[in-house]
Amino acid sequence: MSFNKKKVVDKISTELRKADWALLLVDARVPFSSFSKKFMRIFFPSKTVIVFSKVDLISSSSLAPFKNFFSELGFKKFFKLSLKTHSKVILNFLNSLPSKSFFKKISVIGVPNVGKSTLLSKLTNLSFERGNSPGVTKAIRWIRFKKFILADSPGVLVPDIESEEQLYKLTCCKIVNPSFEIKEKAANWLAKFLGTTLEEYALSKNLIKSGNTPDVNAACLKIIEEFSSGKIKGVILDRIPN
Repeated sequence: MSFNKKKVVDKISTELRKADWALLLVDARVPFSSFSKKFMRIFFPSKTVIVFSKVDLISSSSLAPFKNFFSELGFKKFFKLSLKTHSKVILNFLNSLPSKSFFKKISVIGVPNVGKSTLLSKLTNLSFERGNSPGVTKAIRWIRFKKFILADSPGVLVPDIESEEQLYKLTCCKIVNPSFEIKEKAANWLAKFLGTTLEEYALSKNLIKSGNTPDVNAACLKIIEEFSSGKIKGVILDRIPN
């Protein structure tokens, strides 16, 4: 990490610590890969809620082992967020969190493109800048809403990438935006995970080049787009650690 970027991250972390609670969003398709222990240096687990986002893209019952894993790290509160989650459900949950202040300060944190701005939009009915690429939110925004002061954190707090496989998973969810070479490897990995090949996937999507051969480059971008946008459902890429 460059010196300037480290200064930005340190400044953001200091601001986020001012909150009473943190909502830490993880993508339910990659709960481990989209989590970073660096967040535990910002907030204690006892003051952090793990929010499984995009649960409408998986079978939510399959999250139980991941919840157990986070519980062992010290996290005690969990919330499941989907596109169908009503704002009143979120509001009731936030009201249940204890606080000594009249205005409850809550930081919404997580890696890029994990649904932070979506959660705030659903809750407040305000418009937030969103997108299908990482790092759309550029600076902390404090929003006063009813008895809450909410912080939307920017997507510069990226996960620690410890393996090529984790990089591929994050690429497939558009949490990171690497080079095309990495995207190609990630797409091949995803196709294999789904029990197919990029060639077979290209043919199934009628992605054909001149000479009637499968357009693998187009298939590479297509399979990542369809997975990240939720058109490919019911798949959790992470596995439970032994």
